[in-house]
Amino acid sequence: MSRYLGILATTTRRWEEAVQHFEDALIVNAGMGARPWLAHTQSDYARMLFDRGGAGDCERAGELLEAALSVYRELGMASYTASATTLGHGLGTTG
Repeated sequence: MSRYLGILATTTRRWEEAVQHFEDALIVNAGMGARPWLAHTQSDYARMLFDRGGAGDCERAGELLEAALSVYRELGMASYTASATTLGHGLGTTG
């Protein structure tokens, strides 16, 4: 639920709420061992940070995307790998 609330907060440009929801989702997904959902959360969180464009956001977004890409590749999630790679190119974080 927290991931979806983060997406909603991003849509309405409520950045601090989005951060809190995404951080909560990262904790829950990691704690459950839900690796695909963790990667989705990381990718959505990275997109939010990219959209917000605050100090340090690009660097944090790059870290999140690299983590998401690692899981997507390991699990053979090709379409998600492609989407995250495209976002990474926009951030200048992926090769």
